[in-house]
Amino acid sequence: MKTHLTIGVVPRLGGGDVADLLVVPWSDNARFMRQIGELAGVEISSFLERHGASLRNKKPLALPCVPENQRCRAIFFVPVVSANREDDPIRGFAEQVIRLAQSQRAEKVAILIDLLPKASWRGSTMERLVEAAELAQYQFTDFQSKIPDSSTVSQLILVSEHACPREIQTGLALAASYRLARDIILTPPNHKRPRDLAERISRELDHPLLSVTVIDRAGLERLGAGGILAVGNVGEPVLVRIEYSPPTEPGARLAARRRPVALVGKGVTMDTGGYALKPLSGQKAMKGDCAGAAAVVGAMRAIASLKPATPVRGYVALVENLIGPGAMLTGDVITTLDKHTVEIMNPDAEGRLILADAIALACQEGPGVVIDIATLTGGVVAALGNKRAGVFATSTRLAEAIIRAGGASGERFWRLPLADEYLPLLEGGIADLRNVASTPGPDATVAALFLREFVAPQVSWVHLDIAGPGLGDGMERGHVAGFGVGTLTRFVCSRG
Repeated sequence: MKTHLTIGVVPRLGGGDVADLLVVPWSDNARFMRQIGELAGVEISSFLERHGASLRNKKPLALPCVPENQRCRAIFFVPVVSANREDDPIRGFAEQVIRLAQSQRAEKVAILIDLLPKASWRGSTMERLVEAAELAQYQFTDFQSKIPDSSTVSQLILVSEHACPREIQTGLALAASYRLARDIILTPPNHKRPRDLAERISRELDHPLLSVTVIDRAGLERLGAGGILAVGNVGEPVLVRIEYSPPTEPGARLAARRRPVALVGKGVTMDTGGYALKPLSGQKAMKGDCAGAAAVVGAMRAIASLKPATPVRGYVALVENLIGPGAMLTGDVITTLDKHTVEIMNPDAEGRLILADAIALACQEGPGVVIDIATLTGGVVAALGNKRAGVFATSTRLAEAIIRAGGASGERFWRLPLADEYLPLLEGGIADLRNVASTPGPDATVAALFLREFVAPQVSWVHLDIAGPGLGDGMERGHVAGFGVGTLTRFVCSRG
């Protein structure tokens, strides 16, 4: 079931704007108490002073009665607090409002949004609230014959003196794009074989500002994309190239002359490990090994909706890593798109091989910046857990821009080193490179160093290893984040 919110903004609740539930954001500070006193009178202020403990414990508080000239069925104070200093209280507040509304079976919810803390987090309050509220009702039910019976919110009325149409549009566009990314990740492997997923991407990105090209096996052979072909040889490997062309408005012409941003996504639609076969427990989440590709697809959709002036190209390599005749073997030597030779020392280190070809192709087409995003290594999870993604970059300025875009998106990153002293671990075999270290080393850093070999010298590059938050721990329950959609979108939009 795909439930979408209708968003409206009104300066005050009245007339025909009657809600099932009115939500008053609560903050434990003098400014809030002064505002609510001016708005609703001393009685409510004293009520809040008596029951503040409940709100400070992060629990919504219902008013015991509703005024006679009621504009709603129920009034709740909902706390705007964060579990820790890194959480976004606005997103947490929005999610709590939706859960409360569902428990009250309220379809139409009004929020006194001007009572929200103005400086509680980076980015636009309205934008983040709309995005989080829309995503709070997300469910993946495409393969259920009986849809769970759950109450849904259909309309959100934001009571505010500020209309903020651009922020609302951005929030809705990002939410729709996160939904698409989540759907792609959660779709079962037999329903998203590379060719099928490529066709779906073409349908989902049918937009006047986007052009989508699907490069099939024959096209990959002409390109010499030996990495993609080696990994996906059992099956039907494809590379999807997506191009966003900014609208030709006068203000966009100068920015459109900039070199494009290239977004490269790893799309292993099922990773069994190949002949380095993963145990069953290790395979259960591996339909999500396309989370990087999903983030790129979602971001391209959001970018087309928001129309930044910066041109963008997306490259999504789609393969299955399977066992069968022609599957990649330990000891094989392949030749990548840019003519590097690579000795396969581990068939389960396949993601870096398909990214190598996609990065090389992106660099050949003259970008200013290349960003690749992938659920790449267990090493980054060991280092950072499943709440943060690793950032490896050739430029401090670029790394900081990504981290800022992630902060505004509620997506956490931590910069890790591109330590050249580990590069010899990839050398010394019978080919230019090995696909894994010859001796144990820092897995995430070694993988990033491998990818850097395929980046053109004049191109700024950043690698995002999202193995932790990209997969999370809720795959079997249908819970994934679509991590990276917001970061990529906001990074591009921040460039103009």
